[in-house]
Amino acid sequence: MSKQILVSELRRHSSSDSCWIVVDGQVYDMTSFAPNHPGGAQIIYRYAGKDASKQYNAVHAPSLISQTLDREQHIGKLDESSTPAAWGNGTSEGSACDSAHSKAPLSRIINLHDFEASAKRSFSKKAWARYGFDPLSCKTLRMFIQLYVNKDRLKTEQLLQLLQNSGKITAIFVTVDLPVVSKREEDERADQGPIDGLGVPDKKGAGLARQSSAFIDPQLSWQDIPWIQKFTDLPIIVKGIQRWEDAQMAIRYGCNGIVVSNHGGRAADTAQPAIISLLELHKNLPEAFDKLTILVDGGFRRGSDVVKAICLGASAVGLGRPFMYSVNYGEEGVVHVTNVLREEIETAMRLCGMTDLMSDASPRYLNTKLVDGYVADRKHEYLREPSKRLSKI
Repeated sequence: MSKQILVSELRRHSSSDSCWIVVDGQVYDMTSFAPNHPGGAQIIYRYAGKDASKQYNAVHAPSLISQTLDREQHIGKLDESSTPAAWGNGTSEGSACDSAHSKAPLSRIINLHDFEASAKRSFSKKAWARYGFDPLSCKTLRMFIQLYVNKDRLKTEQLLQLLQNSGKITAIFVTVDLPVVSKREEDERADQGPIDGLGVPDKKGAGLARQSSAFIDPQLSWQDIPWIQKFTDLPIIVKGIQRWEDAQMAIRYGCNGIVVSNHGGRAADTAQPAIISLLELHKNLPEAFDKLTILVDGGFRRGSDVVKAICLGASAVGLGRPFMYSVNYGEEGVVHVTNVLREEIETAMRLCGMTDLMSDASPRYLNTKLVDGYVADRKHEYLREPSKRLSKI
């Protein structure tokens, strides 16, 4: 029988030195886990000595905490008879009523940009800073999983073996374009405010992207592809290719495919759009389209742009944010965004004279003259590498 924990005892463990939280009526000791939490320690410390069920269940599977923590970190069951009347009824920033009134009626949403505009109006400041600008650290789409390699390589090895043995995953997308988290000003402006007993340790405000990405290994290199292949025979897709030379490396290291991506424009400032990178591949490494499965993502918001990418040789186009924003309207919103995108794609196809997108799509449908100048040329007309750099700094 689980030990019954009084609220008074729980509240004595409300600091970073001794941090207990409640999730779904169970009390857990998070003291040693918090510093290694992929989402950052501060969000755990915010709920030290409190009920974190609402926050936890918003982003985690119910069984994750019990599977992740050691048995001795499960302290016991909260004694419900000791809880005060207002226990567990904390409110989040912005009420559901406010959110419902600030978002546009679904009937007025006619394109994917409208979903984003509605989300920006109705999300709380913190939610918009987090989800409007930052990708999730690990996400599953159909049968693919997007992997960020952990600094603790053993954890990545264990995850790869788990995925291999699950029989449910058909490919591993290894994310390579975010070795360090970029400057995200909206994220930094979303100040979390003081945390009981801790103040505000992060001078840059919430810094949610930096906190949630602290586990990512910045030392990841091409030499790690063979290491990953030791733990799985699933197809390896390298996500985040922005130069034709790296596509060439993917071929050399035996990868099955690449995702041409600039990380949604949230990584390197002024990085070129992914669709321009497709043109760069055609110019410098056309054999990549025969040797690799090539996918593309990053900023696609129109069905006509999806058709352009397929015409340029992409096997599929990834869209993330529009579908996430559509969840703002529940299942009906997801169905609606799917229908909007499908209609735009079909309309573009018909106007081009296509009847089957994957069979008919071809560069002959495109005029790239206006953007050919954006395709990088490594042999620049006048720029030269300096022979030696001197600096007194």
